[in-house]
Amino acid sequence: MLENSYISDAQPDWIAASHELASQLQQLTDLDSRVDLLDSLCNRLGPDLYPAFLQLLFFIEQYADANVQKQLTDTLAYAMSTGRLPCGTLPAWGSTSSTTSKMYSSSRALGPIEFLCAWYAQPTNLPQIHDAIFNDALSTLLRLIDSNQVARKMYCYNLNMDAINDSIGMFSSATRTGMTKLAKAWNANGCSDKLAAQFIVDVKASQTISSF
Repeated sequence: MLENSYISDAQPDWIAASHELASQLQQLTDLDSRVDLLDSLCNRLGPDLYPAFLQLLFFIEQYADANVQKQLTDTLAYAMSTGRLPCGTLPAWGSTSSTTSKMYSSSRALGPIEFLCAWYAQPTNLPQIHDAIFNDALSTLLRLIDSNQVARKMYCYNLNMDAINDSIGMFSSATRTGMTKLAKAWNANGCSDKLAAQFIVDVKASQTISSF
């Protein structure tokens, strides 16, 4: 189990927490147990799961070896296929909020990449994420998922379906445009660094058109 002190401090030690997560994954021999480990992490982080989970994925891509990354992406792919992917919640696009309570009337659980894309491309209840930080974060997530072809194909499909089948208006038009183009280019084996930069371009172009 991940040490609470790594992730509950005012300034969490993300490198130590990611090393601990990697160590725990290596000790488990089956996918169900590994997904249970992620479930346990979700339960302990509670409402702070996101963007904390993004930080863990970032540091595992940066510092863990290829075997650990494969174990993690195998686990994420299995979690996607069984409906147990760790998700974060953001307010739906256009949902109303009180200036005092910041309580949103509509929201939806999102996987890591969808969460990051929506956080960047539309107003949320989180501080605005800037271009350079978003580019680095999305490139890192894409590289991590790229290490597992099954996970990449599955995520490309889910990303496209989320953008197309947005029944509750979770995403802005710019977010949907960016996600759809991202899924298509990624599925065609696009370079992760270029994909992240192009997402920024596509979102800004769509926002400019919408403003007229």
